[in-house]
Amino acid sequence: MKQIKLFTLIILFVCVFTIILLSVGSGQRVETSVSMGLNLKEYPLPKNAIELELKFFFPTKEMEEEDNYLWSPVQLFQDSSGNIYVPDQKRHAVMCFDSSGKFIRKIGKQGQGPGDFLTPGDVFVTKDYLVIREIGNSRFQYLDLEGKYLRSFKVFKQYTSFVINENDLVIGVPLLYSRDNVRNLIDVLSPEGRLLYSFGELFIYKDISVTLNKLKLGLNKKGELLVAFDLFPLVRKYSLKGEFLAEYRIENKTMDDKEKYNKKMNSIRPKQRVPYAPCIFDIQVVDDAVYLFHYDGVSRFEILEIDQEGNIKNTYYWKTKGYTTREFLVRKNGDEKIFYILNRTQDRIDVLGQKQ
Repeated sequence: MKQIKLFTLIILFVCVFTIILLSVGSGQRVETSVSMGLNLKEYPLPKNAIELELKFFFPTKEMEEEDNYLWSPVQLFQDSSGNIYVPDQKRHAVMCFDSSGKFIRKIGKQGQGPGDFLTPGDVFVTKDYLVIREIGNSRFQYLDLEGKYLRSFKVFKQYTSFVINENDLVIGVPLLYSRDNVRNLIDVLSPEGRLLYSFGELFIYKDISVTLNKLKLGLNKKGELLVAFDLFPLVRKYSLKGEFLAEYRIENKTMDDKEKYNKKMNSIRPKQRVPYAPCIFDIQVVDDAVYLFHYDGVSRFEILEIDQEGNIKNTYYWKTKGYTTREFLVRKNGDEKIFYILNRTQDRIDVLGQKQ
């Protein structure tokens, strides 16, 4: 009997210890953590900062009752008509809404066949088709805009983000395991999935990992690639051929503090599993403007509008706590800018506009 109790206690200890390690490693709420020396300040906003407020959200309760709900959404993408596509990893589907939040259709179901999904990661929509990157099936699927299967190709490495340029080339961020695993930031694949070339210099620190070189991508009107670093206040610009064009450092005191913290934590790894603090959550490119999404670590989210030279033109913000998000969209409606925020806490999309 004592042996059974001892065995039970050992199992319980292992489970608790594992949960602690996972929670520390995930870094989901690292912005408010001071246990590792990250003690962020609430810096004053620029004088011309524009406050945002919630206008509406979707799916509504009525939509959820009709089975048009979000369960585990992971990304947002909008097409040229303003329709919004949301990959949902627990529903193994892509949910589609119009810009007003009206439900349009559910695309796909769980499975391994053509048109089926297993843990969709993200989506990109062109004028002719939509492309879904699947984590579970390790493939890219091409569907028409109605959701009908067209073709697919398998990949033998995981990607964390991708875009498709005007030549139908797939530009992706490979998952990094070690310095020997990947030597460049970006892979360029043919429409059939063949690796054509790679480019982009890695941040060579002690810990070469997926988190240290995590990126988000955007394309401007010229077809140039804009690369936002998750853990550094940096945006790089590359040509269609992968030529380095520019690097912009974002002038933001909170991001500066996070960068210092990340470099300090990097000196501790890999001996100790410590969290990093994200600087740039996401990037969106609309017309000639670039928008960067981040959290000040205290009480507000900010969207920085920068020009093509990296200068901050506008700062949009809204104050909230207990809110988990990383993804957003920007839509222009005349002179008005509307922001769609993926609210992972409540599995919905919050639509923000300028506070009246």
